[in-house]
Amino acid sequence: MRLLILFTGLILCIPSLTFAASVRDLLDAGNTAYDKEQYEEALQKYDEAAAADESSRHALFNRGNGLYRLGRYDDALSAYEKAAAAIEDPASSAASRYNIGNTLFQKAEQAEHLSAKLDLLKESSRAFQLALGHDSSIKEAGRNLEICRRTIKKLEEQQRLEQEQMKQAAEQQQNMQKQLESLQEKQQEMADSNKEKSLQGETENKDEDAASQEQLRRQTEELADQMNTSQGAGDRQDSQAMDQMQQAIKEQKKAEESLKQNDIEQAQKQQDNAADLLQQARDSLKEHNEQEQQQASPQQGQQENKDQNQDEQQMDMAQEESSEESADDTENMTMDSSEQALEELLNTEKKVQEMRKNRRGQDRLLVDKDW
Repeated sequence: MRLLILFTGLILCIPSLTFAASVRDLLDAGNTAYDKEQYEEALQKYDEAAAADESSRHALFNRGNGLYRLGRYDDALSAYEKAAAAIEDPASSAASRYNIGNTLFQKAEQAEHLSAKLDLLKESSRAFQLALGHDSSIKEAGRNLEICRRTIKKLEEQQRLEQEQMKQAAEQQQNMQKQLESLQEKQQEMADSNKEKSLQGETENKDEDAASQEQLRRQTEELADQMNTSQGAGDRQDSQAMDQMQQAIKEQKKAEESLKQNDIEQAQKQQDNAADLLQQARDSLKEHNEQEQQQASPQQGQQENKDQNQDEQQMDMAQEESSEESADDTENMTMDSSEQALEELLNTEKKVQEMRKNRRGQDRLLVDKDW
């Protein structure tokens, strides 16, 4: 689906070129190896050609193609940029920009983080726009630009959903923190009340006190279950708070039994222990929430700045290269964004490639990229 432009026949089709015979031979040998998918050998020949003529845009460009095929995308980008700087005619410059767009797209596919993928895809889109600005006849650039834009839209929606989920998770954590605080306060009130009863020797309402303690314990268990569910499989983000809550629940159970046995003094100590553990759990959860917010805020700010800068750069480039009209034409393409449509597009390009193999004498050759 992605196409890689290679100048395999250019040095033979333009008689005005002034390359030394050795440079022509090296480029020809490199192109032959490239066609045989012997990319290491092709790269070696292109390197030799570049060493023999450092100003050779053909050697630089084809060197980028060899590096691209070997998956050395950073090196390929460097080669294409140098070729673009050395090229004056619009068609060849468009080819360099086109390949830069392809390479950036590949880097985006390899990027692990969503923000990095988006950055690279936006750079790729700008490269395809520049290619169209230099040569609007490269239909593949318009097609790839549309694919980039659709992919960006999809990833931006994914990013929005992730940020929304993070916001909801933060709100949920804040709510849990408040519930923990409320449970701790109720538990402490029970402990203080039983302390007074113990000092005064009161033994009335033991069943009512035991029932109240049981109800509070069940509320604590429900909150613990809620926290455990929110963590997700394998993510023990609040493990310390969870451990402290489980210990508090054990103390609450002990307090229930002590109250049923009318041991007010022992129940009061156990309730104090439970209240302390709930306070510790609340503090642990609060600390965890603050750490998550600190980690999320800088990343969100950096991404917003990147998006703003990239949008401004894209507008400037579009004006300078007068590629607005060509880019707008691609927006009218009716392309199904489903995997089935992309597969059909790939099959079409493969058929086109078979036709292009029979036209190796043209100024440039379009070579399929398998993906």
